[in-house]
Amino acid sequence: MALLLEGIYNQSRNLESDINTAAFEVSPTAIVVNFMFFIGLVCSLLAGLGGLLVKQWARQSASEAGRPKPTRDAARYHYENWAGLSFWRMRLIIATIPMLLHVALLLFYIGILWWLLQANVVVFGVILYPH
Repeated sequence: MALLLEGIYNQSRNLESDINTAAFEVSPTAIVVNFMFFIGLVCSLLAGLGGLLVKQWARQSASEAGRPKPTRDAARYHYENWAGLSFWRMRLIIATIPMLLHVALLLFYIGILWWLLQANVVVFGVILYPH
């Protein structure tokens, strides 16, 4: 076992001297494409999180509303529920979720097209103009 480990160690030492130590440069295309993909991923994750939070809030609200209460308590609960909706701007959050998904899809599509333009112009032309 010790001989095997010593052999692996010696081989790895020899490989280190063979590695080219030239500076690695990232192409501008790679930066743009990765930026588009990353921002699209963030938008889609935010949309998923927002949808999940809205669904949990709606489920909580529905379960509380279905319990029998005295009229005064029901009115108080209804007002607190409405005040919470207004304070957290729930309508804006619900309206933003599909918009985030559209932005994520658009950014992904732009990233793919940008990458394809650099990789193969003919395929890019066929994809962009299928006529």
